[in-house]
Amino acid sequence: MTMPWDWEALQRKFSRHAALKRQGADRCQSQVRNGKTDYKRFHDEDLAEHMMATFLSTSAALTSRDALLTQLADLQESVADGRHDAEGMYNAKHYRQAARKYLNTLIGDFAGQ
Repeated sequence: MTMPWDWEALQRKFSRHAALKRQGADRCQSQVRNGKTDYKRFHDEDLAEHMMATFLSTSAALTSRDALLTQLADLQESVADGRHDAEGMYNAKHYRQAARKYLNTLIGDFAGQ
């Protein structure tokens, strides 16, 4: 039995995830300013998820599973070519890898429903 599609709940979930990842990126940024350069990668990973979740939280594609899956596939392409790079990232390669990993996880989650 499949659950009814609740785009409003998804919107809230993506918004919460974006806020959580923004906080993580900010904490990592603070560590980098304190000289802990190994936190740059963690920053880029959190920033990538923040950016993707923020985009998804306002996407019209939340109206249906098929539309969301199409949007996720499109996002993967645009992330790969840098169209969703974020200001303040340290390493484009790490940022893009993290964004694609997050999108792959979402694709797996929603395709399996």
